[in-house]
Amino acid sequence: KSLGHITLRKGLFASFIAMTIAGLWHGPSWNYIIFGSLHGLAICANYIMRRRKIKFNRYFAVPFTFFFVNISFVFFRSNDFQSAAVILKKMFFFTMESGVFRSLTDKQLMFEGIVFLFSFYIIWRQKSSNELFAGFKTSQKSALIVSLLMIFSLLKLSGNSEFIYFRF
Repeated sequence: KSLGHITLRKGLFASFIAMTIAGLWHGPSWNYIIFGSLHGLAICANYIMRRRKIKFNRYFAVPFTFFFVNISFVFFRSNDFQSAAVILKKMFFFTMESGVFRSLTDKQLMFEGIVFLFSFYIIWRQKSSNELFAGFKTSQKSALIVSLLMIFSLLKLSGNSEFIYFRF
């Protein structure tokens, strides 16, 4: 059935349902449905905020997006809802006794923290893909490189490869 005149509500509903179905496509589990639904809600929220010209500070928006995606991936990777609930509880109510870090020494924890902060700084300072491609100019050299990469990729396709989901 046609949606007829597409209103904001119909468009948001269609986006939400599409992402929920995309979650279900990964497998017949409530976790995948929750995973898809969370992404559907995020797309709807993003669209509404853009339409109302609500813009968050980058220092809030980037970590918020990172944490949101990580929380949704908990549902994607967990065997069941109870496992996801346990992981989320440990993520938000972290204690040294219940966490992964319980076997690490203070020096190791400090080193891990420094590596995390340094990595976060490097990633934060890098240009986004949109910024990188904004100044991209095509040339014979770039066409040759892309052509060689494509030929190499096509040659690698000829071998047997295992379906990616079998690796998980």
